[in-house]
Amino acid sequence: MTLTRFSGAYDEIFKNCVIWWTGRDQTITGFPIIPAGVTVTPAGTFANDLNLGTNTIVKTFDGSTNSISLTDSTAWNIFEADFTITGWVKATTLPSATSRTICGQQIITGSNTDYWYLDIFNASQLGITLKGKVSSAFTFSYYAYYAFNADTWYHFTIQRSGTSCIVMIDAVSQSVGIEQAWTGTTDIAQPLFIGRSTAFMYGNIKDFMIFTRALSQAEIMLVMRKTNPVSGQDNFYPTLSGIRGVE
Repeated sequence: MTLTRFSGAYDEIFKNCVIWWTGRDQTITGFPIIPAGVTVTPAGTFANDLNLGTNTIVKTFDGSTNSISLTDSTAWNIFEADFTITGWVKATTLPSATSRTICGQQIITGSNTDYWYLDIFNASQLGITLKGKVSSAFTFSYYAYYAFNADTWYHFTIQRSGTSCIVMIDAVSQSVGIEQAWTGTTDIAQPLFIGRSTAFMYGNIKDFMIFTRALSQAEIMLVMRKTNPVSGQDNFYPTLSGIRGVE
């Protein structure tokens, strides 16, 4: 699977990117990179958030109805090898009992639930978690505690590199807890949701990306800097506007 050729200064990074959602538009227009043939379907009426250093809008998830559904693609079956999931997130309210899901897939068959998801959770302490389950048995489960604040932008990265799970917040490595180390996973042949899976996002997600390799810290810092909603750099998108397709 390769990225359709385009002209840009960062093609070495983006040729391994299988999805990029800018957060600015909930339709296919908001996806500079998306697998060929994937259909984008928004749910709910999204409000616009203008509270950015660039005064550029991003869509706001309301915590109950808003989400974006993408039809299934083999591009989402990433957990057998190295990968990187990264982006910006801002929670309007922080979870107490209910998580705020950034992305995930799930299927329910009888009493079994197969899924993977990435979310902000609260289990005595706020943090970020990535979990997968097949036939009610965990296939991987990793977490990193972090003292998130409400209405504050954070850049998150979680990746598999060899047999290690690496979590970074604002490009700083975090201590990772392991409930279940990587084991064989099954492709969850269901839509990919942004903003919901086991729970709904309440807040914003910006420049959400999935790569089929482990980015270096220097690359993560570059992506973070070039998409920063606070500093106002936000200059990947003008450079690469109009990209379409992973083939």
